[in-house]
Amino acid sequence: MSVLSVRCVYALRAVVYTALQMRERPYISIRDMSEFLNMPFHFLTKVLQELTKKGVLSSSRGPAGGIALARPPEEITLMEIIEVVDGPAMFQHCLLGLEGCNDQKPCPLHRTWGPERERLKALFANTFVSDIINDAAQHYERMIFDNLPMPSRLKRKPRRKTVARRVKRRRTKK
Repeated sequence: MSVLSVRCVYALRAVVYTALQMRERPYISIRDMSEFLNMPFHFLTKVLQELTKKGVLSSSRGPAGGIALARPPEEITLMEIIEVVDGPAMFQHCLLGLEGCNDQKPCPLHRTWGPERERLKALFANTFVSDIINDAAQHYERMIFDNLPMPSRLKRKPRRKTVARRVKRRRTKK
């Protein structure tokens, strides 16, 4: 059982992957990310759009485009990512989803969940993406992609040369 939604877990993994990959290149291909993280492309794209609209990520079009962190990883907390994707409801509502659950009318889990919820909230608010990538630098595949099948090739297929380029080269060789 996960306290976070699948969308939120995908968002966290995608942001960490982006931060790790930005050490090698400025923009990360969403297609490559989707394949590497074993996530459905269109689902991942929608999650990344939300993060881009809220200023966590930035995007660039074109052959060398993709996504990048909009700010340094030292400025992005896990709480920010969670609230963009899942909203603050996890930290405000009853874990069982019961209406009217509060300190005066607690649900069966209220007294147990309340302190744990506050502890998780503090953990997410005080953990930055940089903390994760620094810890994960050597073991990130195991930590992020635990037991997921990894594609053997991540590089894009080379583009075919267009007819116009071939004709132009033939003319210049003569």
